[in-house]
Amino acid sequence: MFKAVNYTPAHFDSLMALIEEQAEHHGEIFAGDPARLRAEFGKAAAHTKAFFIEHEGENKPVGLAVIHELHTPQGRGLYLEDLYISKKFRETVRGTGSFAFGQLIRIAREENYDYVNWMVAADNEPHTFNFYLKKCQAQKEDLSMLSLSKKYNFAATPPQVLFNTSIHQVAEGNYKLSLKDKSGQTVAGAFMNLNFSTFRTVTGLRIEPHLPAHSGGAAAQSANDNMDTVYESLYRRTLEFARDRGYTGHVVWAVPQGQSGLENFLKQKGLNTYCLDEKNPATQLLPYKIGRDDIDSDLMERLQSLPRPDQDDNRALKHG
Repeated sequence: MFKAVNYTPAHFDSLMALIEEQAEHHGEIFAGDPARLRAEFGKAAAHTKAFFIEHEGENKPVGLAVIHELHTPQGRGLYLEDLYISKKFRETVRGTGSFAFGQLIRIAREENYDYVNWMVAADNEPHTFNFYLKKCQAQKEDLSMLSLSKKYNFAATPPQVLFNTSIHQVAEGNYKLSLKDKSGQTVAGAFMNLNFSTFRTVTGLRIEPHLPAHSGGAAAQSANDNMDTVYESLYRRTLEFARDRGYTGHVVWAVPQGQSGLENFLKQKGLNTYCLDEKNPATQLLPYKIGRDDIDSDLMERLQSLPRPDQDDNRALKHG
């Protein structure tokens, strides 16, 4: 009934059609340039991939998912940037969304990812969260997602000079930053994950910080008892990196619970809660996650099995 097909440049017209329909569903108009989208998505292909959902009897794809690799202190994950099911299939064919999500779990299992991660707009309907929490066995992550305003002037970012910096690539589009004191000890770090938004046609970074305990560890103490010094250096270096690489479409920080010092620092710098639309706080994006145990369970098989007549999980999901 359903089949997943990887995106190739020959599928661009189908990609464009689903993106335009998605914009219309959200009461918007795709404001990007199709030629630019084609070029930018081609550049991002090494770290950002897409697959379509096809249905027998249909001559064009009925769904689209966009994914890329994400690195955090917890390991290597698969990030779902976007998932959209066409209007016709949301309303008439049950199980399309489940099959698409099952395909995501299959990829995570076969390619040995530690987790699957995604974000959902808070103003989605209750059924969306029931689908994730109950059917997909997902857990809401306890993170503060903070975003730098699109109006930020990256050219004015002063250089970070207080600590030695080490940056190395851990995978295509994924980098690890370390700040070191004069003795060579690491005082703080962050994963910087390249993020391409097909819908918005922008390239940015998701920052996953890794900090020492405020009150423990020689490295933390040798840096500075005042952690704001470390936060400032980490903040500046990530912005330098985004600017120098051209990853300035958006810069989003994922701050774990317990790192209130960093969260308050970033808010003082002008970062705000991450929203799908900066002008509409109701579109706040909430992070969700499926861990390795559930990836290895029968979750994929249950999601991709034929639905019961009373199942209906195909209505549109608004992602980040």
